[in-house]
Amino acid sequence: MGDAGYILFGPIGREVLAAGTVVFAIFAAGSELLSSQQALSTLSNQGMCSMYFVLICGAITLLISLPRTLDRLTWMGILSAFVITVSGIVAMIGAGVSPFPGRVINATISTNFYDAFLAVTNPVFAYAGHFISSS
Repeated sequence: MGDAGYILFGPIGREVLAAGTVVFAIFAAGSELLSSQQALSTLSNQGMCSMYFVLICGAITLLISLPRTLDRLTWMGILSAFVITVSGIVAMIGAGVSPFPGRVINATISTNFYDAFLAVTNPVFAYAGHFISSS
């Protein structure tokens, strides 16, 4: 992003966009640690201090990423896609086995601008950080 900022806005643009990329990467890593900490906390029924879970997840992430090659990143991506697929299938089965009583499924509904805007921007921002995986 820094190179694009330099082309578009000169040296100041390079520094601003490079700093933004670093901050975004830090927050993305923090988000991953937070979600893994919450998952481990839930699975253990809050049996241990949450900071220990963050340390455990951080240590595992550090060990996996130490060689700084894309070989392990490929395997982590395959594992991630598999886990997401399995969790989606489990959620669909669970929703089919015990449906919400009295639910009505509509193909289209009327909405306001706020909800429509969120429906578009949520997936955009969810996938905006995927450039971090290749760095």
